[in-house]
Amino acid sequence: MLFDKAGDSIFIHDEQARMLAVNFLACDRLGYTHAELMSMKPNQLDTQEEALQMPDRFARLMEQGSITFETHHQCKDGLTIPVEVNSRLITWDDQPAVMNIARDITERKQAEEAKERSEKILKQALSELEAIIEALPGMVSVVDLEFNTLVANTAVIEKFGHSNKAEVLGLKCYKTRKGLDDICPQCGVKQAYDTGKPVSRFSTPEEEKLMGISTKAYAIPLKDE
Repeated sequence: MLFDKAGDSIFIHDEQARMLAVNFLACDRLGYTHAELMSMKPNQLDTQEEALQMPDRFARLMEQGSITFETHHQCKDGLTIPVEVNSRLITWDDQPAVMNIARDITERKQAEEAKERSEKILKQALSELEAIIEALPGMVSVVDLEFNTLVANTAVIEKFGHSNKAEVLGLKCYKTRKGLDDICPQCGVKQAYDTGKPVSRFSTPEEEKLMGISTKAYAIPLKDE
């Protein structure tokens, strides 16, 4: 039966919150026997905090016919599982009923938390790096793989005629420095990314005309190792 071969937990109950059916995965995932789950109310599946949201969710379901929400199911041994629930009104054995399909989103949540940690670390690193390069006498900036300027010191802002960092940060380096719509023909940043090694080069006459200054640029790839 497809009901019991489903890859998600399935709970079906009537409008009085009496269980009508649960699949094998629901029993296995939560650690209850089939008889135990059938004797429980839907709000007993959630943690105490999440169970308080049940009346509001049920009201929205009755109004809309189907809703999707995230909650935490509590296993028999006390462990909790983050789940995404697709809840919809159905007819079961000729009577109105509610079918809840709960998908385990533990891996998704772990990935989201890891991303948030990485972004926090990157933000802190950029903040510290900005403080360091601000103290340097030359023009110094940090550009990502898509040539967006992440950090730039005051010398960069002033030399290229900008009034503040908002006119540079988050924008393409070739646009804010040379007014180009694509990367420079002899881009040192691209060479550094491609080779993984530092690159140094003098500006060409064409570049000097665009920038109004003569430079010797150093591009050094930064690695997160």
